[in-house]
Amino acid sequence: MKTLRTGLALALLALPASGCFVFEELDSGANFMNKTPAKEAPTASRSRRPEPSGEKTEWPTLTEWWKKARTIASGPKNESIVRCRLGGSESFMDRGQCLTSGGEALD
Repeated sequence: MKTLRTGLALALLALPASGCFVFEELDSGANFMNKTPAKEAPTASRSRRPEPSGEKTEWPTLTEWWKKARTIASGPKNESIVRCRLGGSESFMDRGQCLTSGGEALD
């Protein structure tokens, strides 16, 4: 029982000292942010990327790109991947794995 009290007392004494460095880091970070001039945040407008020929090409915004996107990957579609209904839920996997697991391959 005495060791429990001693351990508890030591823990209570050490508790305030454990967070001091956190507050120091927060203060130094706040000071750094106040001294550093704020840069202009990038906007979601069309970005211009220089071309090797010197011409400027307009690139679509992210919202415009997602409206036209059909796949995440830029390569050809993998025809062996199907939607598989298995055990009351659906997931995407290889057709062979779906059928081997007893699922229903949905094209």
